[in-house]
Amino acid sequence: MVAYWEQVLNGLVYELFFTEQLHAQKLTLFDYVAGEKLPALADIPKTQRLDRLREIFERLHASNHPVRGCLFSLKSLEPVRIIEGEE
Repeated sequence: MVAYWEQVLNGLVYELFFTEQLHAQKLTLFDYVAGEKLPALADIPKTQRLDRLREIFERLHASNHPVRGCLFSLKSLEPVRIIEGEE
């Protein structure tokens, strides 16, 4: 679960720095994440955080969710492959 959240954060950073390349491929991770209306961590009681994060993770990690689709498609972009050491 932690690795997936890291991928989401990395994807958002990629969109900030490589906006044109991502948007040319219709990869709009910020739009999909914003559409989820995720709660602020501080607004979730500490005793419920893990369960809520797991619930959100399971939704965003579903094979048909656009966030997961964007993250998968990021790997096809040259700048992302270079940064991640795959080229």
